[in-house]
Amino acid sequence: MPKYYYTFWFLLLLAVEVCIALFVKTGILRHFVGDILAVILVYCFLRLISRLSIQKAALVALSVGFVIELIQYTDLVAMLGLDKIGWLAITLGTTADLWDLFAYSIGFFAILLFEFAINKLKSNMQNNKT
Repeated sequence: MPKYYYTFWFLLLLAVEVCIALFVKTGILRHFVGDILAVILVYCFLRLISRLSIQKAALVALSVGFVIELIQYTDLVAMLGLDKIGWLAITLGTTADLWDLFAYSIGFFAILLFEFAINKLKSNMQNNKT
């Protein structure tokens, strides 16, 4: 996919995530869908700034989510006093939850499924032209 494609999705997902963080305080959208979208957001950013393959970028995005969850579990943000910085506390989160790992995994598989479907569609369109 061209870079502008990932730029568009990164900016759109960033806007959605900011809106969720600012305006949605509880519920499945805040605590589950937002985590799914976070992995996809990181993936789009990685594809925008790097030459990582689809699989590697998706795996790095998933790893970022898992590392953030580990940081939450160890309460590292509070130990370092970073919980006083509002945007950082929101970004890194403050509460570990195993459901977050499930949500990140759904985001990871959604990336792979979507990219596979898009590549298959492009391949079929190219084959039909010949």
